[in-house]
Amino acid sequence: PASRISHLASRILIATALLSGCRPTENSESPRTQASDLRLPEKVTFNEHIGPILYKHCSVCHREGESAPFGLLSYDDARDRAQQIAEVTASRYMPPWLPQHGYGDFDRMRRLDKRELALINRWFDQGSPEGNTEDRPEPPKFQPGWQLGQPDVVLRFSEPYMLPAGGGDVFRNFVLPVLIDRPRYVRALEIRPGSPQVVHHAVLMLDSQRVTRQLDRQDPEPGFAGMDTGQAGSPGGHFIGWTPGNVPRLLPSDMAFPLEPGADFVLQLHMLPSGKPESIECLIGLYFTDSKPTQQPLIFRLGSTTIDIAAGRSDYAVKDELILPVPVRVLSVYPHAHYLGALMEATAHLPDGTQQPLIRIPQWDFNWQDQYYYAEPISLPAGTRLAMRYTYDNSASNPTNPHNPPQRVAFGPDSTDEMGDLWLQVVTETPQDAQTLTAKILHLEFNKRIAGYQKQLDIDSEDGDLHNELGSIYLSMGRFAEAAQHLQRAVQYLPDNSTAHNKFGYVLEQRGQTADAKKHYRAAVAAWEENPFAHRNLGGLLQEEGEIDQAMVHLRKAVQLFPENPGGQFALAVTYQQQGAYAKAVEHYREVTRLRPDYDEAYSNMGALLAHRGFLDQAITAFERAVELNPKNAAARQNLAIARQEKLREGKQRDGRP
Repeated sequence: PASRISHLASRILIATALLSGCRPTENSESPRTQASDLRLPEKVTFNEHIGPILYKHCSVCHREGESAPFGLLSYDDARDRAQQIAEVTASRYMPPWLPQHGYGDFDRMRRLDKRELALINRWFDQGSPEGNTEDRPEPPKFQPGWQLGQPDVVLRFSEPYMLPAGGGDVFRNFVLPVLIDRPRYVRALEIRPGSPQVVHHAVLMLDSQRVTRQLDRQDPEPGFAGMDTGQAGSPGGHFIGWTPGNVPRLLPSDMAFPLEPGADFVLQLHMLPSGKPESIECLIGLYFTDSKPTQQPLIFRLGSTTIDIAAGRSDYAVKDELILPVPVRVLSVYPHAHYLGALMEATAHLPDGTQQPLIRIPQWDFNWQDQYYYAEPISLPAGTRLAMRYTYDNSASNPTNPHNPPQRVAFGPDSTDEMGDLWLQVVTETPQDAQTLTAKILHLEFNKRIAGYQKQLDIDSEDGDLHNELGSIYLSMGRFAEAAQHLQRAVQYLPDNSTAHNKFGYVLEQRGQTADAKKHYRAAVAAWEENPFAHRNLGGLLQEEGEIDQAMVHLRKAVQLFPENPGGQFALAVTYQQQGAYAKAVEHYREVTRLRPDYDEAYSNMGALLAHRGFLDQAITAFERAVELNPKNAAARQNLAIARQEKLREGKQRDGRP
C-alpha cells in the first residue's frame, strides 16, 4: 500500500527477502561450506549442542511475555521451528545484531560465531535430534519482574493509554513526576514496557524544568503526541532506552547522575498498532546510590538534517564530520535512521594518520536499532576527525520501503520520513574540556537544525510550523533579527497559534518594541486562554510598565496554570513585593528556590524582604546561599554584610555593651 506498512508486514517482507537470498549476508561463505574446517561432532543434538546456543542468544526474547512471537525454551519449541532457525541464523537475520564483526569491539554482542552457525545447520540437516536425556541443558531461569531487583522508586502512568487498533506508527510521550524528598544519585534505570509486542522502542528523558507537564495538560489523552519533547534531554549524559531483547545495565560506578526533587522523567514510546486496541502502561524503576559521581558523560551527534531522497534512488548518501577540540574516551554509539537506511559507517581519523573504526552496519534494520557499548572505551586525542557516512535505498527493490511505489522522502521525525544520526557518548579528561566540547557541539547542532528547517522551507515556504520552529531556534541563540523574520511569518500563516504569537511578542519586547509585543501577547492569550507562558510574559511587561493590577491578573493566572514554572513564580513574587505584600512575596520566592535551587536572585530578593521584616537569621541564610551560588551578586554580598552587622549590633544591645 502507498501508506505506511505495519510493523508485522515489514518484518514479513524482511524475512521473505532473507530466506530467498535477496539481501547480502555479512559473510559470503555459508555455514555449510565452512563446516569441515570447524571440527564439528559427527552427531549434533539439541541437548548437547543446540540448546546451550539458543539459551545463550535467543531465549531472552523468545519466551512468554516478551517481544518474540514464540518461545524457545524447550526441545519441542526448537524442533518445530528447526528449519526456520537454521535459515534465519544462516542469513544472520537472527539473533538481531547489526554491527559488522571487526568494526568495533562491543559489549554483550548477540552474534553467533561460525561454529555455532555450522552446528545449527548440521542439526537441522540430521533431522533435529533431541539427544541423550543426561545431556539435557537446564533452561535459563529469568528473574520475574524487575531484572535488577526491586527498585528504590517505581514510576508509573497515572492512567493507561489506549493504543488504537489501526493506523500508522504512534509516537507518544508520558510525563512521570519523580516523588523524592531530597536530591539523589541514580545508578540504574529499568524500563518495563508492559506491552512489548506493540512497543517498538522506548526512550527515557529528564525534564528538570517541568515544561513537558504543560504539554501533557494540553492533550486530552494520557501523554502528548509527537517526537518533540521540548527541553527534556538525556539524563546525565546517558542514553536510557528499551528495545526488544534489551537487558538493563548498571551505570559505571563513577557516572551516576543527580536527580532533584520535583523533576520529571519523560518516556517516549514508539508504538505499532496490532489490529486490536491495546492498553499501554509502562513502569520505570529507579535505583539510587549514595556515591557522588566523579565523571559526567556528554552526548552529541553527527548527522544530516537536509536529507532529500528522490523516488527510486538506491544510492543516496549523507556525510558529516567533527574535529575533536579536546581528547575524549568514547563509551558507546547509537546509530539511527528509518526504513530506507542501508549502509552505515563511522570512523575516527587520528592526527597521526591512523584510523579507528567506530561502527559499520552493512544492512540497517529499523526494527532492531540499539545502543552499542564498547567493551573498552576508545581513547581519541584532540584533533581526531570523526566521520560518518550513511546510504539510503528509496527504490522499489528495498523490501522495507514504506511507500509503494517509492515517493520522495525528506528529513523528518515520522517513520515514513528519514533521519541520519550517529550519537556518541564520550567523557572528557577535565571539566574545562567538557565545556570546550559542549560549546562546539551546541554551535554545530544549532547550525544543523537551521539548515534542516531551511531545507524544508525551500520545499514549502508557507509552512507556518516550520517558520515557528526556525524562529524558535534563532530565539534560543539570541539572534533576534532572524527570529523576528520567521516568527512574523509564523503568525502570518498561523494566526491562531498561541505559541507563535507569544514567541514573536518576546522577540519584539527584547528589541524594545513593547507596544507591538503587548499586542502579540494579548493575541497569544486570546488564541489559547490557558497558555501560562503568554500570561507570564504579558504580566511581566505590564508590571514593568507600572500596570500592577493588570499584571497581577495575568501573573496569578500563569502560576495557577503552571505552578512548576520558576519564572512565573518569580515574576509574581516581584509584583507582590511592589505592592508591599511582603509575606506573599516571600512565599513565592521560597517556591522559586524549591523549584530551582540555583536561582541566586530569588534568594537575594527573599533575603532582603526577610531582613526588612526583622527575620535576620533567615535573611542571612538566604544571602549566604545567594553569594554561594553567584559570588558576583553585588547586592547579595552587600546585604549580607549589612545583615551581619545588624545581627552583631542586636547581640551587643542584648548584652548591654556599647
